[in-house]
Amino acid sequence: MSILSLDRAHESVEKDLSSVDRLIFDTLSEHDKSIEVIGNYVISAGGKRIRPLLNMVFAQVFCYKGDSHIKIGAAIEFFHTATLLHDDVIDESNIRRGKEAAHKKWTNKYAILVGDFLFSQAFRLMIATRSIEVLNILSKAAAIISEGEVKQLNNLRNIELDQSEYIDVIQSKTAELFAVACETAAVISDQNKDMQQAAYGFGINLGISFQIMDDILDYTSENLGKELGKDYEEGKVTLPIILLNKVCDIGEKEFIKRLFKDDEKNEGDFQLLVKCIEKYDIFNESKKVAFLYSNKAEEIFNKHFITLDKQEILRSILSYQINRVS
Repeated sequence: MSILSLDRAHESVEKDLSSVDRLIFDTLSEHDKSIEVIGNYVISAGGKRIRPLLNMVFAQVFCYKGDSHIKIGAAIEFFHTATLLHDDVIDESNIRRGKEAAHKKWTNKYAILVGDFLFSQAFRLMIATRSIEVLNILSKAAAIISEGEVKQLNNLRNIELDQSEYIDVIQSKTAELFAVACETAAVISDQNKDMQQAAYGFGINLGISFQIMDDILDYTSENLGKELGKDYEEGKVTLPIILLNKVCDIGEKEFIKRLFKDDEKNEGDFQLLVKCIEKYDIFNESKKVAFLYSNKAEEIFNKHFITLDKQEILRSILSYQINRVS
């Protein structure tokens, strides 16, 4: 059901998303062949395109008639792809969306430089909207997301990380780009400040819920296009580990400390950790937190967007996330 909900949203803005893809690939083709090849490799690897999708859907809901949302959608996808390229270098990841990570295929130098190029193209497209407010929003988001990356790095293997600090990291690192995808559509559609803030709030809460679910699935599913246990291998302390560390016994706490703080991992440890998570029903406890944020997004939807034209398309995205949590 959740996949069908997202498919419905994609179908509703199919023409606009095709224009976004065309702008992305046309931009890449205008430059050095290495940029085109690596950029196409990462961007074409799949993914739900949920960030540009949010921008396209909100533009439709707000009855926007121009083409700035196409530029913003491409800018957001460039920005997101650049962060993926840099993240994989920092995390030393081997797989991205089921394919060999770009830095493994072409070296760290190429991955970093192509990421930098994509950042520069994102800003060029922002300027092309001729909206100072759009440029300001996305420039601010760039700083927030970069700071989120630093916070995550600072908290690597920090088993004392608490839930509020974790939420702060994923709000900056992931949810901010969801939020500005929604907010910028409201801006270019000349919506009032209340509606702009509502769009931003919807995106923030949806993005937090989305990232929590990805962090849960890192321990439960291989259907994310990345390695199962990737966060575990990299020493990233996410919500399942935070909640587990609060309720487990002393021996289990020492086990968690060895895995994360001391970074001493043995064969079979991941399976033991998953069993420990299941013992305390941590997956369901983590889903409760994810649902809290998707519920906040739903409350904003019901208050601000439910009477708008084509609001059912926006609801389909919300339904997709709610069904992921359920």
